[in-house]
Amino acid sequence: MYVPTAPGSGEVVFLGDTATNKTNETLFWSIVDANKALRDAKGSVVSRNSAFAPFVNSFDVRFSQELPGFTAKHKGILTLDILNFGNLINNRWGRTNEMGFQSAGGNRRTFVNYVGLDPNGKYIYQVNPVVDDYTLRQVKGESQWAMQVTAKYEF
Repeated sequence: MYVPTAPGSGEVVFLGDTATNKTNETLFWSIVDANKALRDAKGSVVSRNSAFAPFVNSFDVRFSQELPGFTAKHKGILTLDILNFGNLINNRWGRTNEMGFQSAGGNRRTFVNYVGLDPNGKYIYQVNPVVDDYTLRQVKGESQWAMQVTAKYEF
């Protein structure tokens, strides 16, 4: 996405705005100014991978015990795995916090859409309201701890 150099630069046209009403442009710049990756891209195109979600740490624990089998060449192995063990200790550890990506237009999240060119060849931007749908995947169960027991017999 191209980010104009400054408010009022006239580099892009904001759908719905008039010479006296700059509501959409004001909303656009409030979002750009609140995001470092967008601020850094003023006067150019936003670089790919210029912003990232916070890093998530998780670790797993495995307890395994070998047991004798029915004959000398046989053996059994009993294993207990605890996935995302840190979350078992403290529910704030090992959880994924992220923004939702579903929107009415499909599987994407955007605050501005390109809707065409004006007669002068300038981009026309449609500014969408930003819905604060910051969610914890913890609520959905995707970043909670889990436990599994495995029994294996080798012969």
